[in-house]
Amino acid sequence: FLTDALEVPAGDQSRDWLIYPLILCPPLLLVANDPDIFLKALDTAGTFGISSLFGVLPAAMAWKQRYGGPQGGVRSSADGGDADLAAALAVEPAVPGGRWTLAAIAAISLAIIGEGALDQLGVL
Repeated sequence: FLTDALEVPAGDQSRDWLIYPLILCPPLLLVANDPDIFLKALDTAGTFGISSLFGVLPAAMAWKQRYGGPQGGVRSSADGGDADLAAALAVEPAVPGGRWTLAAIAAISLAIIGEGALDQLGVL
C-alpha cells in the first residue's frame, strides 16, 4: 500500500528507509498509548467477524439454498430457473437437520454477537 502511495517502482529498494518507519511507527504509537488495543481489536474481530462468518452466514446460505425459492432454493426450468443446476442440487443436504437446526445455529451466533455488543457497550 505504501509503495503505491509513494509511487515506488516494483523492485526499487532505495526508499526502504522511508517505508519501514511509516509501517512500524503508527502501530508502535498506538500500543505505547494503549497497550491493550490489539487485544481489544482481536476480541472484537473474534466476536463479530468470526461469529458472522462461521455462524450466521452458513446458516443463511443453507436456508436460502434449501428454502429460498418457490419450490426450494433453486427454481426448476418451468419456473424460469436453470434445470441443470436444479438437478445438480437435488441431493440430500450435506448438513443434517432442517429449519429448526439452521435457525438454532443462526440464533446462537446472533446471541454471541449480541452479548459481545452489550459487553462492549458496558451493559454486561
